[in-house]
This record gives sequence, structure tokens and C-alpha cells, in this order.
Amino acid sequence: KHLSSTGQLACASCHLLDRSFADSVPIAQNVFGPNKRKAPRLVNMAWQPFMFWDGRQPTIAAQAQDASHNELGIVVTNAITYLQNDSVYSRLFKEAFGRPGTVTEHEIYLGIQEFLMTVISVNSRFDSIQRGQAQFTPEESDAFNNIFLATKGECFHCHAYGSNFLMANYAPGFTFRNDGLQAAATLNDFQDAGRGAITGVETDNGLFKNPSLR
Repeated sequence: KHLSSTGQLACASCHLLDRSFADSVPIAQNVFGPNKRKAPRLVNMAWQPFMFWDGRQPTIAAQAQDASHNELGIVVTNAITYLQNDSVYSRLFKEAFGRPGTVTEHEIYLGIQEFLMTVISVNSRFDSIQRGQAQFTPEESDAFNNIFLATKGECFHCHAYGSNFLMANYAPGFTFRNDGLQAAATLNDFQDAGRGAITGVETDNGLFKNPSLR
């Protein structure tokens, strides 16, 4: 929390460990007030091609920097001073990045990136079933085969199944989809333009990154 401008907000304030690093409320709160969207889940990010719902950052470190400034309101000089003056953090930065152990803004975000690359989900009960080590109940099998993988549910179009263990379609042209949460008469009437606000392409308005079902 010391890295936020108010000293009251940490990454874990919105990315809750007991909720798979996601939030418990529809709209996240940052140091400036309500955010525009729900905080995204921070699991299996190492395999994701874009960060944030609108895909505005290409790497985890860039996401960490973006969130630090726009959600935590980080004052970089204050954050560096705090970390350098803390005996535990100064030692850990030296161990991680070598001598002389000077803390830099880049190393803060790189450290967050390295941590988040360890947040991996690959051994759920679903995985055990796919490996033949467990079985669906009849109800689960019916839902998976006749709803999830069928046109009845249409789930598989955005949440690809098979070689894509993330269960999210990040193939070119499929990464960003209209989630159906906003009503808009035209492409220019979305209250939240999503991907379109980043690319400036009209047909990207109202599109958001497919969430992984991990």
C-alpha cells in the first residue's frame, strides 16, 4: 500500500487472492475514485498477448506501470525512496537485480512481472478429466458437450477449447469481441468504446478482450 499515493491501496486490494486474483465487485475502485471496469483476473498472464480489457498494453511489466500510475497514483520518487529505505526491500532488490541494488522504476515493474508469471493455473479438476485421471458427472458431461461445445451455448467461439489451455480465443481477429453488455444504436454510441478507444478504428468500438475461463 505504501506505493499508492494515498498509502491505502495495493494491487491485492482489487486482485484478491481468494478470488483467483480478480475483484469481488463489478467496478473497481482506485485512488482517484471508481474505475470504468471490473479489475481483470491476473492468472496465466504469461500466455496472454494483450493486457487490460481493451488490450492497451503488450506486456505484464507495461500493465504494472499503467496500473501503478492510473489506479494506484504512484509517485515514483516517493516509491523509490520508500523501497530503498526499507532494509528488507533493499536487500531483496539487491538479490534480484545485483549490486549496487539501486531501486529503479523499471525494476519495480519488472519485479511485479516476474511474480505474476508464477501465477499459473494448470492442474484443475478439469485438467485431470482431460488427462483421463477423473470423470465428469453426467450433468457436467451434458453441459460440456451439449452446451459449451455446441451451438446451443456458443461458448466455444470466444472460449476456445483444445490446444488453447487458457480457454480464451486469442487468435488474430478473435481476441476482442463484443461482450453484449452495452446497448448501442451505432458503432459510435458505445458508452465504453473498449478496444476502439485504443486503436481509433470504428469497428473496434465496443470490443473487449476475451476473458480466460481459467
